[in-house]
Amino acid sequence: MGKCSRTFPEISRYQEMKEDVLVCCQWDGCHKRLRRKNFVRHIREHHLGHPRRKKRLSGN
Repeated sequence: MGKCSRTFPEISRYQEMKEDVLVCCQWDGCHKRLRRKNFVRHIREHHLGHPRRKKRLSGN
């Protein structure tokens, strides 16, 4: 969570939580419940508009 926690300091409180703890997104009324381990991905994809990277197939 390096860059994200520097950009959004309030995210740093989630770093010490276990990854399967349910958290609630507070972004402008979103209130979506998700696992802590998916929180940064949720922010990037849904609120910042960055698509998830596609995995490359090895050996092709």
